[in-house]
Amino acid sequence: EFPVPDSPFMPKRVERMEFPVPDSGTSSAFSSEAESSEGTPSLEDQDPAVSSTSTSLKTRASIPSSFTGRGSHDLVGMSKFDGSWLLTSTTGQPRDREVDSWLVALQITGDEVIDGTGKVNKLVLSDGDILFAGGRLSMRGDRLYRYGRTGACYEYQRQEAAQGGGEADCGNVEKTNSLSSNWQSEDSTHD
Repeated sequence: EFPVPDSPFMPKRVERMEFPVPDSGTSSAFSSEAESSEGTPSLEDQDPAVSSTSTSLKTRASIPSSFTGRGSHDLVGMSKFDGSWLLTSTTGQPRDREVDSWLVALQITGDEVIDGTGKVNKLVLSDGDILFAGGRLSMRGDRLYRYGRTGACYEYQRQEAAQGGGEADCGNVEKTNSLSSNWQSEDSTHD
């Protein structure tokens, strides 16, 4: 027996409950008959260090940070990218290669991006960087920049303001050390 507090403000709880399971003796309340049946080892059989009371419990630490507590605009400063963006210039792209049509225009709302071909993509937070199709996004003033994995820089201006283009300014934008290998290895189908 376990001590149960008498206070009405403290919930009563049982640390462990055991129930008989046919042909397998006793098992914790968190185990199922399938886990104890022949041919299917239980989590405890696979890793004896695992406590039977925690076999079905997940902690926040076990959930990847990219999935915890975020809504459309909860990613760090993501709402600043909202809007319709038109490509105004590129630097670092081979001269013999045309800009892919998916990069020409972007419509960003929350963590959703509709590219120039109409395909819907998601913005991703990785190591403090916001990534679109593997390239890092950043803002400087009213301009949006995307740094591709190949080293190319794409400069965008809001559609309302993009009347006549702009000069390439990618070389003057400070590239930080936070450019991680994560964004360089994602989605090899884009730049």
